[in-house]
Amino acid sequence: MSTTENNVGIFQIGTDRLTVTLNQSGYQTVFDITSESYLEFEENNPEIPSSDAKEIYKLAVKRTENLRMLFKAWQLHNDPIFKDIPKLSSNIGMQGMRSALKRSLGGGANFEDLFPERSLEGYAESSSIQSLFSPGRYLTVLYKIARQLHSTEDKLHIDNRRPDLQSLVLSEDNMNKEVSSLDILLDVLQPEDFNTLKTLKDTYYPMNLPYDDDLTQINAVAEAHSTNLIGIWDILLDKQQKSILQDVNTFPRISKKRRDSLSNTPESLELIEGEEFYLEAKGKQIYFANVMETAYTISTHITVGKPQAAATAPAKFQLIYDIKRGDYFLRVAENISIDGKSLKDCYLTSDNGEHNGKKGFYCLMKNPRNNFPVKIERLTDTSIRIFVPQSGYWGPGETVASHWENPLALNLDLAEALTFTLKKNETGGETISVSEVMPPVADTTPSPPARETLSLTPNSFQLLVNPNPTVEDIANHYDVKATKNLDSTDLTTVLNNVDNFCLKTSLSFNKLLELTMQKDYQTKSGEYKSRFLKFSSTENVPVSTYGAAFLTGTEQIPLWVKQYNGKGNATNTPVLNFTADNVVDLAGRAEKLVRLEHSTDLSFEQLDWIITNASKSIFEHGKNIILDKPVLGAIAEYKKFNNHYGITSDMFVTFIGEINTYAEEGKNSFYQDTFSNVDGTTVPLGASLQFAIDKQGLYESICCGAMGVTADEFSRIGAYCFGDATQQITADEASIAQLYRLGKIPQMLGLSFREAELLWKTMASGKDTLLRNIGANPHSLQTLDIIRRTEVLLDWMDTHQLDVVSLQVMITNQYSSTATPELYNFLKNVYQSTISVERTSRISNHKSMPAEKMSRALAAGFNLKVNVMGKVMKWMDKAQPTFMSQDFYTKLHWYFSTDHEDELTTLEKHPELLEWCQKVSQYVLIVRWSGLNEQELTMMIEHPDWLLEGYDTVPQPSLHLLLILSRLKEWEQRVQVSSDEAIRYFAQANSKNINSDAAVKLLAHIHGWNEEGTSSMNNYLFGDDSYPKNFEQVFTLESWVNLGKQLNVGSRTLGELVDLVEENETAESTDLIISVAQALMATVQSEK
Repeated sequence: MSTTENNVGIFQIGTDRLTVTLNQSGYQTVFDITSESYLEFEENNPEIPSSDAKEIYKLAVKRTENLRMLFKAWQLHNDPIFKDIPKLSSNIGMQGMRSALKRSLGGGANFEDLFPERSLEGYAESSSIQSLFSPGRYLTVLYKIARQLHSTEDKLHIDNRRPDLQSLVLSEDNMNKEVSSLDILLDVLQPEDFNTLKTLKDTYYPMNLPYDDDLTQINAVAEAHSTNLIGIWDILLDKQQKSILQDVNTFPRISKKRRDSLSNTPESLELIEGEEFYLEAKGKQIYFANVMETAYTISTHITVGKPQAAATAPAKFQLIYDIKRGDYFLRVAENISIDGKSLKDCYLTSDNGEHNGKKGFYCLMKNPRNNFPVKIERLTDTSIRIFVPQSGYWGPGETVASHWENPLALNLDLAEALTFTLKKNETGGETISVSEVMPPVADTTPSPPARETLSLTPNSFQLLVNPNPTVEDIANHYDVKATKNLDSTDLTTVLNNVDNFCLKTSLSFNKLLELTMQKDYQTKSGEYKSRFLKFSSTENVPVSTYGAAFLTGTEQIPLWVKQYNGKGNATNTPVLNFTADNVVDLAGRAEKLVRLEHSTDLSFEQLDWIITNASKSIFEHGKNIILDKPVLGAIAEYKKFNNHYGITSDMFVTFIGEINTYAEEGKNSFYQDTFSNVDGTTVPLGASLQFAIDKQGLYESICCGAMGVTADEFSRIGAYCFGDATQQITADEASIAQLYRLGKIPQMLGLSFREAELLWKTMASGKDTLLRNIGANPHSLQTLDIIRRTEVLLDWMDTHQLDVVSLQVMITNQYSSTATPELYNFLKNVYQSTISVERTSRISNHKSMPAEKMSRALAAGFNLKVNVMGKVMKWMDKAQPTFMSQDFYTKLHWYFSTDHEDELTTLEKHPELLEWCQKVSQYVLIVRWSGLNEQELTMMIEHPDWLLEGYDTVPQPSLHLLLILSRLKEWEQRVQVSSDEAIRYFAQANSKNINSDAAVKLLAHIHGWNEEGTSSMNNYLFGDDSYPKNFEQVFTLESWVNLGKQLNVGSRTLGELVDLVEENETAESTDLIISVAQALMATVQSEK
């Protein structure tokens, strides 16, 4: 016990004697005294007077409490929890407290030994909810302070941001229980009385919104089942078959679905106009002639060349896009008249008989409007075909009279259609681009696959493709507080403040400069230079040329950060240059870039380059750079290619547009990095490139290296890109990209150019259509479609261990007419084998003897069973009835039983023999690859409609046939019965003695399915009284049933999933998305 305090005169027996007495009784500290009750202390110390004992105990209790408080303070200041909170300043006063403890405890070294451990009933731990210093207490103080930071009406008020806190009851349990941030988020967003999540679907600020929780749930459930929405759609719509069998000649036309999506366009923009133009066909100018005027109408015909009419005029047209009708229309340009009669507002229609009594065949320009929509098919950058739906193509009509020679008609087939060259002026000396004459129209129809790839919601997709945002849209998206009469001037005031704009867009100042792409913001200049230089140039290009072409749009002055006033003098604060006239358009495009940067991880420079080139590839955009559905689709394709193949944005753009020749000062452009050799020599822009192998030099060698092709392949690529007659070109951004893509795309797909060349020809029935589609168009999104189709085909080939050469051999329809020694020996072996069979066989039916001989002879040669070889020959005979096995047998015996001066020369005079032996090898190869047996061959030959939907003739070798055969053999491995029994289903299904119920039960038995579920799925796909009657239908049913089992959903939900991928308003229906989400979430909850 410390004796530092002077207590003389307090105790009757004196302090020194009292200390000795207490020590002898075992009391060393005040804690020993207070460990007993007062009565126990008095009883244990009878020698101490009662009054002294009472005073001693009182002082000991008081001293003990003081020491405990001092030690507690010292402990708290040493607690790691509080040492990590700088604002608590726990290190202050530590030395003083330690000295006080030492003095009070007599210099004791280990304080903890002097204090007993706390019991559960004792003092609370510092982390306890009961402690003054607990995190719970800290949270309470923070909450109290936070409530004072904003008014209760402000959305930043703590009770508005975290409404869950005010009702949170603090306890020891929830203090120590870890809660995930997701649980907290759900508590905030889904309180009992209000679902904030639903409002986020159409909330556009901040710019990482909107958020669609139902769509997120759909994707989450799909991911839990090892798939995603795009994978589900691929199965339900059979993407594999559609991609492999797509007609390469299908011409993409403008979608009529866009008309509804533009319904909110202002009335002033109901008609969108393109540039005026003249037409020329077959070297002759197109004229207006035979004008006819009545009290109510005026009209004129169109002729090829100038007719011998009294009054004519060179035909000057203008394309119009009617937003309400959703179509293009052709009208007479402004200020055109014949004989003083104005042709204003005359639109294309058909002759109604008022001129010649022949109704409907001839082109007529007439006012008032009873006009026909037109479709423009771009052939080259300056030539087109004109198609009139429900009628036909523009082409030459029959001459009616001398004053009406070579009239234009509008009911012709493609083969008779005229090709028109677009002319800029009446003299015809200068052409005009298709993109200039087209009215700039945005396609705003939904694209669920692109939306999913870019992680967008339906509302954010529509925001991005909306070509005409309003003042209200911008105010809503930028969170500009609405005034009574908010207008563009109010927007300008708010958004021109750089701090405001950065706050609204979550951009830093440096990021804002990346958005505007400007070189400098502190010096005034009227040239609006970017940070980028073009290859071989020392001048920075304008931002409207590279870097911010989309952002600038049609504005003369781009979005610009400036820290100077109108006189060019420096100011203290940078501002933006929005005006009341351009703030809606510029701010609208700016927010689109900001939102896309979030969802794509592309820089603003990369986004602008992709958008610009993709938009130039869409001739419906005219001269404008527009962000719409196909452009977003291109960005989505880039994202997939980047994830799968690791290609860069510059490399991707060469597939659809130009090669990037721009770079910041001191850096190399993509063009320079790609088209340079190890010595640093770069192919100059403007250099001449030769395609003839013997004329190729250094620059061509660099091109070959960049493209990964040989000199011979480079020559062929040149022909695909620029035509067979072109021997040289001048290198520029477009032509270099055309060459590069034909070399790089095969590399990306894991093919050599030779393999890709053969594959693309195989996909186009032996023609070079796809190769020319890829290479010949400077700007085209069709290349991406070809790549997608090729990817699907390559995946299928890889699955079935099929190389390009084997595929080509199996489906070719082109056969060599050259008699090679190998073909001669093959024919001779067949002949000798038939002779051998004839000597040894016991065939009774002499009519079938040649077929029997042939099948036996060929079966031995091809190592097939005789019955299978017989079916192969029957397949050939039915597929090629012009030269059958009997004809081959007869001619073969004639050839080898006759002497010839030169066997090979004579053989070439009979190409049918050569073709037949190549075909039999082809058919045998198909049978061996697919593993067809006699039963399967019989069904294909005798009942092709049981195998292939819509077939009533024996199928010829094709990609379609190979795909279905591969699926058939895989299906036979999956069914729960023998393959023979499974194949017999098709005979039963097509008999007259079966109904839909029996067929469905049979299918359920074959596949091991539940009958009720099978019936439901069948009824949804085929109708209540119908069922699959061919294998393709069975495959569809199986795909849907298996997917339904994988997702644990029925036909209704699968049907709704199909509706979700439709490119119309249905796909964006909130009710539909909610329905699918609820159905999928219910399956997850039922599995728990």
